[in-house]
Amino acid sequence: MSDSKKRWYLKGADPVQWGVAVVAPVAAAALTLSYAGMSALPIVVAAVVVGLLYGIAAFYLLSPNAARAVLVLGFLVCVTALISIKSTLVLGLPTWLLSGIAGAIIGAHFRYLTDRKNAGGPARAGSSGLRVLWQVGRKQFEASTETGATLEQKISALDGSKQSVVSALRGTARMDFCGDSHGAMVVYFSPDTRKDDHWSFLTTPGAEPGRTDVVLGDLKGSFSFEECTNLESALAASRHFVVTGAADPKLTWFVSPEVFDRRPLPS
Repeated sequence: MSDSKKRWYLKGADPVQWGVAVVAPVAAAALTLSYAGMSALPIVVAAVVVGLLYGIAAFYLLSPNAARAVLVLGFLVCVTALISIKSTLVLGLPTWLLSGIAGAIIGAHFRYLTDRKNAGGPARAGSSGLRVLWQVGRKQFEASTETGATLEQKISALDGSKQSVVSALRGTARMDFCGDSHGAMVVYFSPDTRKDDHWSFLTTPGAEPGRTDVVLGDLKGSFSFEECTNLESALAASRHFVVTGAADPKLTWFVSPEVFDRRPLPS
């Protein structure tokens, strides 16, 4: 399987992370005020507000890789300023930094909620129609159809760059097609997305050793050749899914509770 588990910014914040988001800026502000006195209060308040907005904007508006780069850049600027600047304004930098981390947690959580909504929302147990979802850059599109023509067209248009994910939903079942139609692809399937341990992915038995990178939305994952597939098999899987809402038994699927945790996409 891919060599990294689902990142925290793809799962939403957990109670520990929410605790960090609340405690970190408050603790930093309290320590700064205990050291500098209440005269530094305006600087500390401004640092909290600016830091929160900085982190939220970075992790909500930018891709995860770009957001992390912006956060690291902010950390380096903060450290440099602490060392070189001789001004009372420097008192707000630790608070700004920890508030930025808190903002990153908040921004990533809202980004997760937005992407989850755009990814198709909750499973629809009473619906049997086919829904096709795809994205171009960060723009999300959806079409309802009774045939697989739209799905096949979107799968074939995957370029591993601006268009790297297409999803098909029928009732509670979902199939995701990721990557480049002219190269390596990864196909995920779940008969019931309400159950995290039902996920699987399409494999290529007997593939040569080695690994390759596959783009999945904003992320790039490293997969073994056996974990990847090609356009022909992906289209075969889509045709069976359109008709039955199930995985094609003629193809080889790897089923494991670990698949959900390693699937770098919102559900």
